[in-house]
Amino acid sequence: MVSLKNLLSTALLASTAFALPPPLRRSNGNETATHSKRGAAYTDIDAVHDLDVNGAISWAYNWAATPGGTLPDGVEFVPMLWGTKSIADFVANIETMLFGSSSKYIMGFNEPDLSDQAAMSVSDAASTFKQFITPYAGRATLVSPAVTNSGDADKGLSWMREFLGSCSDCDIGVMAVHWYGTEPREFTKFVQQAIDLANEQGLKEVWVTEFALTTDISSGGLTSASADFLRQVQPWLDRQSTVTRYAYFWAEEGFLVQGGQPSQAGWAYIG
Repeated sequence: MVSLKNLLSTALLASTAFALPPPLRRSNGNETATHSKRGAAYTDIDAVHDLDVNGAISWAYNWAATPGGTLPDGVEFVPMLWGTKSIADFVANIETMLFGSSSKYIMGFNEPDLSDQAAMSVSDAASTFKQFITPYAGRATLVSPAVTNSGDADKGLSWMREFLGSCSDCDIGVMAVHWYGTEPREFTKFVQQAIDLANEQGLKEVWVTEFALTTDISSGGLTSASADFLRQVQPWLDRQSTVTRYAYFWAEEGFLVQGGQPSQAGWAYIG
């Protein structure tokens, strides 16, 4: 699993191949429904504008409680409590985001199962979630912490299963996961396992809030391999009724955006 810290440090190291946009098509009902799943994970809000061609993006988040600017029309911002170091900012801003904007969800912690991310034990995560996020149940749909796809006994879906057991009274409505790897088959296998766990726990929605090819991430930018990967896995994601939102990593120059418009992978992503 690649941490956000490492990804941020490599983001400017390389750029991707540039591709002309595909011909514009008239949208039908199915395209509108599937595009409603596509989100943008970002730190540069301008990149979301660059990626949101013809309303292709419906939601966005930036690992923080506020958007850091104005998102494109029709793009819903989803606030997040990243971890314990972000509590003060979250508390100061969440009321405004829920009542002064269109935010309908609150996202939980970022990779609490990783030592260089939110780094929280199950018990600490459950108690922190109950104290700072659960009070907003009824005013927003609450999204679980987003775990990695690690197969270690104390990480990934194993961590999630234990957390959901410890947080059964947290009013969580959505389960969030991340995936980094190399094979489309492994991606769909992991997401199916997440769907199965969500069903087991009585949750009707799964969000994949980060996913990407580790080969591209380690090189510092998205390539044609990511475009090919997206063409293989997105139709599958769009067929899964339980997967209601996803965000490929990430809306950033050299990744899903290149030169002020979608990159080759970006065009594949927005379809």
